[in-house]
Amino acid sequence: MTNELHVVREPRGQAGPGQRPFGLVRPAACWVLVLSLLGDTSVTLAQDDPAYSNLVFTEDPAPTAREPGKALVFLVRELYLRMDALPDEIVMVDGEAKGLLRQLTWFALQLEPGRHMLWGVHQGHDLVLECAAGRSYLVRLRERLDDKDRIVRDWLRDDPGGLEVLIKRHSLRQATLTPRGAAWIASRRKHLSHTEPPVAADHTSSGRAPWGFEHMLSERPLDRMNLETDFSNLTGRLALDSTALHFRLRARIRSSFTSWVVVSDSLDVEFTQVVRIRLGGTRFTGVAPWLDVIYRTPQGLRIASFSDAEELTAVSTYNRLFTVLEELLSARSPDAAVEPGASRGRASHPRHGLLQRLEQRHQHERHRHRAAREQQPEAGMRHVVPQLADLRELVADGGGHEPAA
Repeated sequence: MTNELHVVREPRGQAGPGQRPFGLVRPAACWVLVLSLLGDTSVTLAQDDPAYSNLVFTEDPAPTAREPGKALVFLVRELYLRMDALPDEIVMVDGEAKGLLRQLTWFALQLEPGRHMLWGVHQGHDLVLECAAGRSYLVRLRERLDDKDRIVRDWLRDDPGGLEVLIKRHSLRQATLTPRGAAWIASRRKHLSHTEPPVAADHTSSGRAPWGFEHMLSERPLDRMNLETDFSNLTGRLALDSTALHFRLRARIRSSFTSWVVVSDSLDVEFTQVVRIRLGGTRFTGVAPWLDVIYRTPQGLRIASFSDAEELTAVSTYNRLFTVLEELLSARSPDAAVEPGASRGRASHPRHGLLQRLEQRHQHERHRHRAAREQQPEAGMRHVVPQLADLRELVADGGGHEPAA
């Protein structure tokens, strides 16, 4: 007769109630190993059995199909902050437990249209999410260490069109909550609390256009005429109306003991020019998240990046700016909304069609420059650098920049 034994094996710090953390060897485990080697016992790992684990995992990166009349929200935790695994994070939506978010995993939620509160993460702030029927949303859990080596967690909005690239890049697994996991969350429910994020008091918050954001940093790395204000701590005002984005900067900088120089910058981008918005990561000078706006110009694709200079309110400013831009772009072109679950084909996303046309144009230019080099080598070389810059301006990376830990 063959005996069947279950061995509980979960990462350190993530053991369930009444279990010892992984790494402490039980005497019975040695007998299980001996019996399995002798062929008398079959061993089933508990982390693969829903009856013995809080989560079960699947490797398939296919997006979840959306239910009719609902919004689809993807939650991702792709960072591995320390050498040892960190505990699972409980995800609450309004007053209901929706799942556990383990490191290097993701899962999807089906939510009713309207405003929802995302909370429950330890040492993290709440996130208000406005959901619309038939839309998809991507929220990433950023984890970092502060100057006292404490873990700080923030929810950051991102472009759902980059979900599949994010899953493949970090080898993320889809996590599904089991009945045992739901019972464990219920036992921890009383320890959870809401934490509202700090919000800048001088931001326009009327709920309608125009929207204003003060003390905003700006970068346009692909604009050769904007190097004077890039990579500086000069701040300006970002305003959004129903048709365009407007940035204005004007500052006096002391050039000597007796003189000053005025530095100014301005940018106007109509929403019809915008290709996509995405999380632009952080900069080495701080931990504030940046938002990338990728837009078309007659000279090619350009990027304008914005961030709140005030570190305390930077996360709430980023999420609010992303939400407002997303709604304005959706109102301009509802059919252009990113729907990762709608189709597995690249042609379903308007950005992929644009990139295909740019790639075809680039191939045509390569053949033309090759012919020019054969006829006049020195003339052909003058086009090499612009073409390389053109490739960088495509910004074809669907996952965006990595948020700094």
